[in-house]
Amino acid sequence: MNYAFANLLGAPYRGGNLLLHGTELLSPVGNRVSQINLAHSTSQTLPFENLKQIRTLCLSPDGSLLLSVDSEGKALVVHRGRRVLLHHVSFKAPVRAARFSPDGKMIAVAVGKLLQVWNTPSTAKSMAPMQLHRTYGGAHDDITSVDWSPCGQFVAVASKDLTARVFSLNPIPGYAPATLAGHKDGLVAVFWTSEATQAAAALAGQPPSHLYTLSRDGALFGWTFQKPTAASEGAPGGGAGGGSGSGSGSDSGSDDEGGGGGAGAAAAPAFAGGAWRVAFKHYFMQRGAKLSCADLHRRVKLFQLSSGFCYVTFTEHTAPVTAVRFLPSGHAVLSASLDGTVRAHDLVRYRNFRTLTTPAPQQFLSLAVDPGGEIACAGTLDSFQICVWSIKTGRLLDVLAGHEGPVCGLAFSPSQPVLASCSWDGSVKLWDVYDGAGCVETLQHAHDVLALAYMPDGRQLAAATLDGSIYLWDAQEGELQGTIDGRRDVRGGAITGDRRSASNAAAGAAFTSLAYSADGAQLFAAGNSKFVCVYDVAERLMLRKFQVTHNRSLDGVLDQASTRGLTDAGPLELIDADGADDADELLPPTGGAGAGSDAGLAIGAAGAAKRRPAARVRALALSPTGQGWAAATTEGVLMYALDSGAAFDPTDL
Repeated sequence: MNYAFANLLGAPYRGGNLLLHGTELLSPVGNRVSQINLAHSTSQTLPFENLKQIRTLCLSPDGSLLLSVDSEGKALVVHRGRRVLLHHVSFKAPVRAARFSPDGKMIAVAVGKLLQVWNTPSTAKSMAPMQLHRTYGGAHDDITSVDWSPCGQFVAVASKDLTARVFSLNPIPGYAPATLAGHKDGLVAVFWTSEATQAAAALAGQPPSHLYTLSRDGALFGWTFQKPTAASEGAPGGGAGGGSGSGSGSDSGSDDEGGGGGAGAAAAPAFAGGAWRVAFKHYFMQRGAKLSCADLHRRVKLFQLSSGFCYVTFTEHTAPVTAVRFLPSGHAVLSASLDGTVRAHDLVRYRNFRTLTTPAPQQFLSLAVDPGGEIACAGTLDSFQICVWSIKTGRLLDVLAGHEGPVCGLAFSPSQPVLASCSWDGSVKLWDVYDGAGCVETLQHAHDVLALAYMPDGRQLAAATLDGSIYLWDAQEGELQGTIDGRRDVRGGAITGDRRSASNAAAGAAFTSLAYSADGAQLFAAGNSKFVCVYDVAERLMLRKFQVTHNRSLDGVLDQASTRGLTDAGPLELIDADGADDADELLPPTGGAGAGSDAGLAIGAAGAAKRRPAARVRALALSPTGQGWAAATTEGVLMYALDSGAAFDPTDL
């Protein structure tokens, strides 16, 4: 009975790397390899079995030879076209990655901490089908990814020791393997770029990246090679300057702009004798999945948006918390408080792992974290200064002075190494935090500046002032692009005891929180009223106004105050005739300075129990995905999301 294996149906994917060759997808299924033709929607399983579960697959450039390695390092060499098993190979240790060279003559295999380069076996029978060409060491932990340069003369490896290394296939006089450091978690992938990718970057006016490294925490670094001639023209070092961040790791690091030819057409010493530097850093995470908020009761709460539950509360602060910021990696959240501390909370172990303080006691009003997640800045309420810390070490790096009022807003530019700060002194200052050059530019306003925000591409800076206006600045040239008059838009309802007429109710109304949409086309603004206003940035017109509450138990909801109970001494509800504390227990507590007091500036003063809390928005934040936004209001944190339909209705079709 000449029956033979034909196919495997319904086998689930259980791990291992996937390969895409043309219109075919190769996937390990247990100890076999399945080939899926995406164009014809067919699936075939090769009739060969490894001894254990397949962990690594490797395919030659022409797609003829397939190397499948199991969890113990035993491999099969298969000819896909003829479906013939050619050789059995044992690497004697687990293999995490393998890759054919661009010409198909070599195979780079990551065996534990070592990189082994083997000659590709031929289709003819041989006693030693695979011959070891060279072994490379230097990694302090297992190698997780391997990739060849387009020229086939260099091999880049990523390791769990937080570094990547670049080895030469053949010895080059004076060449030492470069070590690229800067990641904060184990690396999972390394990729060389093609000439087309570098050309596209050059057309976009960006420095070409020759190498990409990706770590487990979602950090993607682009590395560019610095030619020896160009490196000698620039100043080496420079810390975190250069607009791309620190983390360049090589034997002779340089932060000068990386140029240096293409990686594809280069000769053998193309990446020898120079240095590598970071061209850019990006951080990937599940954006918009978590929300952090702070309250006047010294607590920092984190909510899971999918369920709506608060899953952790941090109570280390001893005074009201005024600002919270996530790190770009999403693994920690920072909070600033009036108790004079900035605390970093670990979202993996749920603990306060770093406390940032100053030699002299300060009260912090604002907070910002740089795009690399390495530097934290906090603006003070009393000394009008900006404190700069290293998050990694907790050391105070610098104190920036120049404002003449409380620093109520901070924001890092997404595209430039610049920190923007706003203050009640009517100015927005741009600081060079990385090089320590101090204030590089001042944008003066006619009134106190209460909030600021950068456009996601970093080209525009918005600043809200006390007169209800929003100023739009060119963040690169420092020129005023336009102004939005939002005084009438932000005007809320009537406040009990306010003796101003309805026509003058807009006086004193202002925006205290700004946020751009993900595409930068809309600007959200909110402040001392019941409204959140959405403006078109290009046309500078209001698109929509959201009313956050209709609860008439709050002040500022009704447009016209009721005259019922109005006496010569004022409204009856503000008069505490018997001295009893008969405040409504169903309403949130009010601030001692009235409904319009800023968070944490005046809390719980005597005689304020009779005043009703006012409807207002204290803070505003948009989801990075653009799918929703949140507003911290008097009644709590309100979530708004794109309406996708709660239930399916056939009539909607």
